[in-house]
Amino acid sequence: MKIFSGNKFIILSLLMVFLFTGCAVRPVLYPNAHYKEVGKTQAEKDVDQAIKEADNADLNSGEFAKSATRTAGATALGAGVGAATGAISGGVGVGSIAGAIAGFTSSIFWSIFSSGDPSPIYKNYVDIKLQEEGYQVVGWK
Repeated sequence: MKIFSGNKFIILSLLMVFLFTGCAVRPVLYPNAHYKEVGKTQAEKDVDQAIKEADNADLNSGEFAKSATRTAGATALGAGVGAATGAISGGVGVGSIAGAIAGFTSSIFWSIFSSGDPSPIYKNYVDIKLQEEGYQVVGWK
């Protein structure tokens, strides 16, 4: 039984990543005197610069390893559950493959949706950079 061919699965996975990675979390600025003086366009440029500096400081470096570990664990768990289900229904190989794909896919979705939330250290770094510029950060969304 062929669920997805290799190329179609890769293309579908990449498409999902591109669709969902645009939902990144950003700081929300309070419209204080400095914000009003520089305007929204410049404020957004300053936020982008602070985010770029935080990215260059590699403050989320441990997040990829955590995500990879969760993905591997979910894939193994899915394969195990699929194999058990397949043993009951008589199709162990198909069940374990389907379970592994389900576990992997659910883990990827979880990683995509949770990856938009940077670490507290990353947020603090950006907040401090923006405060030094004269902005007030009220939160992230």
